[in-house]
Amino acid sequence: MRKYIPTLQQLQAFESSARQLSFTKAGKELHVTQSAVSHHVAKLEALLGLKLFDRGSQRLVLTEAGRVYFERIEPLLSQLEVATVELLTHGGQGGSLSVACPTTFGVNWLIPRLPHFSESNHNVSLTLVRYPKLDDAWAPSLDAAIRFGEDDWPAGLLSHYLMGKEMVVICHPGALRGKERLRSPRDLERFTLLQHEGDPQGWERWFERAGASHPAPRTGPRFDPFSMLIKATAARLGVALVPRCIIEPELKAKQVAIAFEVPFESTQGYFLIYPERRKGSPTIDALRLWMQQMAVAQARDWRPPA
Repeated sequence: MRKYIPTLQQLQAFESSARQLSFTKAGKELHVTQSAVSHHVAKLEALLGLKLFDRGSQRLVLTEAGRVYFERIEPLLSQLEVATVELLTHGGQGGSLSVACPTTFGVNWLIPRLPHFSESNHNVSLTLVRYPKLDDAWAPSLDAAIRFGEDDWPAGLLSHYLMGKEMVVICHPGALRGKERLRSPRDLERFTLLQHEGDPQGWERWFERAGASHPAPRTGPRFDPFSMLIKATAARLGVALVPRCIIEPELKAKQVAIAFEVPFESTQGYFLIYPERRKGSPTIDALRLWMQQMAVAQARDWRPPA
């Protein structure tokens, strides 16, 4: 028996009261009397040994302990409700999946392929949400995240490489025409090197791999996310080093072009990450396997037949 887990009635009474700052309103929401709500909250305070509310004559006021406790349990109760609804709806065979995703990757790669995912996994409802900062605590409402970087995520998270390590130099198509056109990596000295904020050494490594040099590979305006780098290249601000997998729309629209076919693999890429407690989740595994299959198919299309 777990000694310090309150009853669900106590938690619901507290959460509703804390959200509305009223035992009366909480009672109406929970379909019980005001005194029943007050009784459950009092029992919870006795268990914790802390006051959760200052009970004034006009309205309830959360104590600091009450505020902290509310912020912790409110998303957990929401998760419990979502899990229950999903189980009732899908019988444990599917459900919704909330995934944080970088904007450029989501718009250029993932969303155009989502119809195929839906057809292949009709029992999984995928929701894309705001991409959190790397130093943000893991949101309880988040099932997984797609992130670009090296495989060094915080402890407690599992990761699977998806794609994105294959980098290419892109330019405006006009840079490949005329007398001053780009012919070789050495010609890049005449162009501004657009930098990605998250990879200050990218150009240095690329020139080393290409067997060329540049007097100032780290000099140039910095952009983040990749969508800004791509747009800046299309606007003729310079040349950029970006993951090949995310530039399909701009290549097809002839807004940008690949300057050189120099094989280069970055130390960074797109990874699917999620908490260890979600290991073996059928919905996360379905998304991971599908994305990895799509990445393999895309890479195969890039390479001409032997």
